[in-house]
Amino acid sequence: ELVIGGDFNAHSELWGSLVTNSRGNSLQNWIEASNLVVLNDGRPTRLACPPVSSSAIDVTLVSARGAMSWKWAVCEDPLGSDHIPIIAKYEVVTHLEDNETYVASNQHIRDARTDWKKFRQSVKHGIIGIAESCETNAQKLDNLVQVLWNSAVSAQRSGNSRRGSMNMAGNTARDKVWFDSEIYGDSKIMAGYADDIAIGVIHSNPDMIEQLLSTACSAIQGFLESKGLSLSIQKSVFQLFTRKHNPPNIRVEWDGTKVQSVTSFRYLGVVFFSKCLWAAQIRSIVSACSKRINFMRAVSGQTWGAHPAILRIMYIMTIRSVLEYGCIVFRTAARTHLIKLYRIQWQCLRICLGLMKSTHTMTVEVLAGVCPLQLRFGLLAERFLIKASTRQPDLWTDIAQLQQAGPR
Repeated sequence: ELVIGGDFNAHSELWGSLVTNSRGNSLQNWIEASNLVVLNDGRPTRLACPPVSSSAIDVTLVSARGAMSWKWAVCEDPLGSDHIPIIAKYEVVTHLEDNETYVASNQHIRDARTDWKKFRQSVKHGIIGIAESCETNAQKLDNLVQVLWNSAVSAQRSGNSRRGSMNMAGNTARDKVWFDSEIYGDSKIMAGYADDIAIGVIHSNPDMIEQLLSTACSAIQGFLESKGLSLSIQKSVFQLFTRKHNPPNIRVEWDGTKVQSVTSFRYLGVVFFSKCLWAAQIRSIVSACSKRINFMRAVSGQTWGAHPAILRIMYIMTIRSVLEYGCIVFRTAARTHLIKLYRIQWQCLRICLGLMKSTHTMTVEVLAGVCPLQLRFGLLAERFLIKASTRQPDLWTDIAQLQQAGPR
């Protein structure tokens, strides 16, 4: 197994940094080319020294083949250094002849609950069988380890476990499917609602925008009060979408309190920017996918690991779903931003099929049978609009009116 650890002074969101710099990109490219896996779980490895905040610049790299056998942790005591000590623990696994596994670092044997008389008898009986066998010394040693381990496990006295009795009520509740009628009865109604609302107004005149928003806020406030609900102003923001260099100053109030104005805001997992540039959203997607790609590299290999078909399913379920979320709004981003998402798909498909980095991108997608993201984004947008138009027949008319009323 190959283990590399050190202070690379490189920042990347893959191992817990807030941003990714040029050294981080260079190190990520080298990690991918060398088929290595990052063990860091995002915790900082360097203490905060004001004005410098804590960061993760100490990176631990291992070969992809044995990455799942490593346990990575940081010490609570820095031992007088500004760099926190890192503990990388490798679990030694020995595969026995009967397809059982002995994990040396995961023992659950307790001396207080061991019947040592039963242990001695079991070991004595097992050793006799090993001595009479015609096996090699290596096989005899593996069988001896198996005998010792099985004897220790079988010699454990069963203790009184309170876990089952403590969870008895919870298990009973989970076994029964609860419906609204069973909880409240037929004479009562329980209303379910979503707590994320958005008010949208489009106009070229700033004064008209402020007037329309005030009218809408007053109407919604009256509706919420009639239902016994209220809106948290501390969690609410106002965002103006315009590409003007000097945006107009618009004041929005809710019950006499000014709503905070922001230029960037995350709503339902999508980062919206005032100038309708999707760089922040693309960065968040790349950051979310980097850790998933690191895990995929740990379970793949040319001569070992998961089957390419399984890796392809893993990519579609865990990574492509992240790339596609919100594509109906950010699919209009500049190609310089979208190419970052395309490269993630190409990289994942090369890992799935075990191809070289120099393999043509179009060839990779054809071999994997995966639709290019550019076409996939358009397909998902069309599916959504067609499905939404069946519920709202005036959808296309509303979209055309919004396009005409919007500023150029």
